Formats: sequence, C-alpha cells, structure tokens
Amino acid sequence: MIALAAVFAFNGTQFLQKYFDYSNAEKEYSALKQYGPVFTNPPKVTANPNHTGEPNQIQTAGLNVVALKKINPEFVGWITIPGTNIDYPMVQTNDNTFYLQHSFKKERNSTGAIFLDYRMSGDFLARNTIIYGHHMRNDTMFAQLNLFKNQYFSQLHPSVFIDTAGKRMRYEYFASYLLPGNKDVLKADFLDDASFSSYLKQIQSIASYHPNVKVTAKDRILTLVTCTYEYEDARFVAHFRLVPN
Repeated sequence: MIALAAVFAFNGTQFLQKYFDYSNAEKEYSALKQYGPVFTNPPKVTANPNHTGEPNQIQTAGLNVVALKKINPEFVGWITIPGTNIDYPMVQTNDNTFYLQHSFKKERNSTGAIFLDYRMSGDFLARNTIIYGHHMRNDTMFAQLNLFKNQYFSQLHPSVFIDTAGKRMRYEYFASYLLPGNKDVLKADFLDDASFSSYLKQIQSIASYHPNVKVTAKDRILTLVTCTYEYEDARFVAHFRLVPN
C-alpha cells in the first residue's frame, strides 16, 4: 500500500508539473505574439487539392526584433506556418539540448522553445537550415508539423515563412518522412554541390511523400524536426525549399 501510494503521488506530481508547464508556456508565447509578424491576408483554403493558396499576396506587419532580443538576445527569427498554430519566435545557442527544456525566456519548462541547430550560421543562408521543436500533447510547439503527413494538407498549406530583421523568406514543402531518434541523417555541412545533390537524392529516396517541386544543388532548404508517436523515439522530418524572391 505504501509503494502504491508513492506511485500515485509521483504520477500526481508529474501531472501537475506538466499542467503548469503547459499553462506557463501558453501565457509566455501568447504574450510574445505582440512582437511577431501579423498576417493580414492569409492564403485562401479551397476544396481543390491542387490549389496552394496565394502566398505571394500575404502581407505582414513588421517584426519587433529589438523587443524580442531584449527579452532573449539569442532570438534569431520568427517562424509561421499558415494553416497551423505554428507561430513562434526562434532561438539559437551553443548546443541542441538547452532549449529542449527551457522556454524562450530561458525559464525551465518541458515545452521548450523552437530552436535553430547550433551548427547553423544564424542567417538562414546555409544549404540546409535545421530547426527543432517539441510535439506537445496539447497540440502546441511543432505538434502540428505532423499535419504534413497528410498529402491533402500539404497541398493546401505548402508554405513556411521565416521573418528576421529586415528580411522575410518563404519556403515550399517538398518532402517528409519518419526517422528513428538514434539515426542521424540531418546533415548540416556539405563540401560542394555534388555532396549536397547526393543528400537531396537521399531525402527523395526515403520520403514518404514529395510533390512536384524540383530541388537542385543550387537551392537552399529548410528542415523542420519534431517527435512523433508511430513508434518509440520516432522523429518526423519535413523539408522545404526556399522560394527565390
């Protein structure tokens, strides 16, 4: 009975901690949205699976970089995926572990933050820009990235937007797949066009779905990574191609 009571007490404590983490994260990120871009003309959703909205007509209010960097000097940009609730500031530090358990304000929280791989330059000009976020049970952070498993959704909402100081980038979806957590195929460095081209072919060979988007060694790609629950320690990886201005 004592052991059983201890188990119930532990589980109750874990539940309360998770509840407080979710609640605190929701308050924090909701408050931060006042400094993020505001989409005033989002893409239209239609019943036509071949229609991808009108991303070129999307307008946005300015990003308040000064305010966000005052809160956290490690702020690097803001990510938005129309059609989802992914609308967050991003950070970058000198490892890929700190922001797994710390929020944008660097407060201890299991929801973490959306963060750029530490190997990136921070200017989003790498051949392969890698960004991570948790898949939270309350459908926050990168949970809705998993919607790209659905072909119909990815056709309706193919775009990812990244805003930085004085610059906005649009990426279009081209591939996604599941990956074991212990299998590292997320390359950040490439010697030349040939090695990057080889990596792109590898992506296409393992992708569960990729539309008719041609990607070459001259392109820049965005890689978004989160957890998924098809099997233990699974990851979902989605790739997007930078659309030239």
